[in-house]
Amino acid sequence: MGPLVDHANADRVDQAAADAAGYAKILVRGGRITEGPLAAGAFVRASLVEVEDVERPIIQQEVFGPVATFEVFDDEADAISRADATEFGLAASVWSRDVDRPLRVGRELEAGTVWANTWERGRAPQRRACAGGVPGDQALRPRRPQAPLTRAGL
Repeated sequence: MGPLVDHANADRVDQAAADAAGYAKILVRGGRITEGPLAAGAFVRASLVEVEDVERPIIQQEVFGPVATFEVFDDEADAISRADATEFGLAASVWSRDVDRPLRVGRELEAGTVWANTWERGRAPQRRACAGGVPGDQALRPRRPQAPLTRAGL
């Protein structure tokens, strides 16, 4: 993984992970690299945060850095509700051993692009837009009411 654009962004990302420790379980705490040849750059080690409350900042605000969230759900409806609990919905992926589940769940998600058992592959033709910048002025609008699927990749 490469550096962030600058030290200010590296500090911001590191602080987002640190702040999450007050309301979530930190599974892996990365943080700024402070020793060795990479310390002079804007490098941040990856963090993984388990979050129960989808209203928390680490879920609601895009971090734009190596911080991933982990959420436990009860069933498909709960997973969809959690995935759709943010204003943003540029992309999503659904992972399953069941060939039908990603297609079924993907149709319900409020995301611009949905992949099944992969990430950033199989770009399908664009159909419609949602928040996140696809296309044009859609990036300035909240994705509520429900934004239809823009792309699906398998």
